[in-house]
Amino acid sequence: MNGWPAWTRVLVFAVAALLLADGVALLSTYTGSVATALAPIVVATLLGITAAQLRPTTRARRAERRGEIGKALSIYAQAHDTRRLFEVLDSHLPEWPIRATIRGTTAELIELQSSMAKVGQAGVLPKMTRDLAQRADEAAEALWQTVDRVVAVSRQGMSYTDLHQTLDRENAKIADLRNAIREARLGLAELTLSDRGREGLERVGQRLQALGEATREVA
Repeated sequence: MNGWPAWTRVLVFAVAALLLADGVALLSTYTGSVATALAPIVVATLLGITAAQLRPTTRARRAERRGEIGKALSIYAQAHDTRRLFEVLDSHLPEWPIRATIRGTTAELIELQSSMAKVGQAGVLPKMTRDLAQRADEAAEALWQTVDRVVAVSRQGMSYTDLHQTLDRENAKIADLRNAIREARLGLAELTLSDRGREGLERVGQRLQALGEATREVA
């Protein structure tokens, strides 16, 4: 059941709760008020278990225990749990130069997402923020996949010296992604301040395109 989608687990537990409640109700016709009193307690307990399983922290920790570090990072990022996000990066990534670059890129992503959450009140075009949000999500997914690959290599007992050329190439790609995210954030700030004419929109569009290209290089 751990591998099932969250909505499936909710449905299963909800059905189980209803069936168990019916069973207890039926039993109460033979055993009296004790079983009747137990029915709401049983249902509440099952629903409480379901709610606990759906908590982002619970799902992320379960993914982490299975070795799905990228998935755990994605859950923490969506839950805006920045502290835990960096704790997972630090505890699973080896102390190679690429770790610092991944941390820096993650920080830029967080800043970009924070900026996007604030620009709606400033009159920035909704379509522009939607496009930027999509690019940011794609960049995050590519970054978490990179983390999975680096972690997998380190678990094989490989050292940085063994793979420094390949790692340096990947590091350069992630650095380019970090810079593209920063440029996109800068474009968003400029658009928020004043430049919402054709040229301003074109510059932001170019930065979005550059962000997409940098993401594809990493992925």
